[in-house]
Amino acid sequence: MAEICLITGTPGSGKTLKMVSMMAGDEMFKPDENGIRRKVFTNIKGLKIPHTYIETDAKKLPKSTDEQLSAHDMYEWIKKPENIGSIVIVDEAQDVWPARSAGSKIPENVQWLNTHRHQGIDIFVLTQGPKLLDQNLRTLVRKHYHIASNKMGMRTLLEWKICADDPVKMASSAFSSIYTLDKKVYDLYESAEVHTVNKVKRSKWFYTLPVIILLIPIFVGLSYKMLSSYGKKQEEPAAQESAATEQQAVLPDKTEGESVNNGNLTADMFVPTLSEKPESKPIYNGVRQVRTFEYIAGCVEGGRTGCTCYSHQGTALKEITKEMCKDYARNGLPFNPYKEESQGRDVQQSEQHHSDRPQVATLGGKPWQNLMYDNWQERGKPFEGIGGGVVGSAN
Repeated sequence: MAEICLITGTPGSGKTLKMVSMMAGDEMFKPDENGIRRKVFTNIKGLKIPHTYIETDAKKLPKSTDEQLSAHDMYEWIKKPENIGSIVIVDEAQDVWPARSAGSKIPENVQWLNTHRHQGIDIFVLTQGPKLLDQNLRTLVRKHYHIASNKMGMRTLLEWKICADDPVKMASSAFSSIYTLDKKVYDLYESAEVHTVNKVKRSKWFYTLPVIILLIPIFVGLSYKMLSSYGKKQEEPAAQESAATEQQAVLPDKTEGESVNNGNLTADMFVPTLSEKPESKPIYNGVRQVRTFEYIAGCVEGGRTGCTCYSHQGTALKEITKEMCKDYARNGLPFNPYKEESQGRDVQQSEQHHSDRPQVATLGGKPWQNLMYDNWQERGKPFEGIGGGVVGSAN
């Protein structure tokens, strides 16, 4: 790795706590496969993780001694063979690498940072704001964490791959996530930040948002219930309207006929839509309706046509073939399921009063079974004068 990582945040934001949490859980702080742990040099007070303490207060210790290391001559002792590949963590780093005016001489402790990768040194720099640090150090940062408090009263962790000189203005370009304090590492170091209350005025949404989240399912449920009830009420008149429409499709529309007759007449109204069918004139559309249907009332074999079947109104049924007509004339008509039973009883009573009813006869002198429908004599009057014989005749 051998990089410089910057962690910034106001006092009490939890930047030191985050560093300790990383030391407790990150793989780079754990022993390798041989059980060897990287050396850690830091000034975090009361740290209970294995480390070597370094003094960052130049007034107390400007140069290292045999008993105590100073962060201000780090560029010398960090290059020793036993310190190669170690980790340096400096809290309140502005005391070691403070900002300096442009054009001033670069300190040796800053120049050394340009070659820290040669010794495999990872450096973690903690401070309140990037602009408190030396400009050369900021340009070498390869990872920047900034902990900020949002209006909801919670902490947000912003992350960049460079040093964000102004974290607030550069927040839109950062990878952001919710940051929670790792309470498990409270006992691993001593810091006033743990007990510092980060006083931020919380937005009203902090209190209203949970209530809204709880009310959304209730609102959705009530809305669905109301819409379902409204839909059922709409279906009932729709069904009634549909039934009324079907009835209108079956029954004749009298108003339509009346409007045609009472309106202005045109020549097209008197032109049949079917040739030779005067009843098909459009003017009759409002009053024309079907009252009954055709069915075979009798069949007569012989005459010029050879065989003809007639409806109950005495009209010839041209749809019946000659072969079928002769079969009906000789063997009788099929069962008529549309004939009313009351009509049969009336005919039986009529037969009791007319014992002299004529029979269908043949030239052989023996009467054949009467295959005609009841009242065929009355219904056969329209056929008087038609040539040919009756059912079963020799013609």
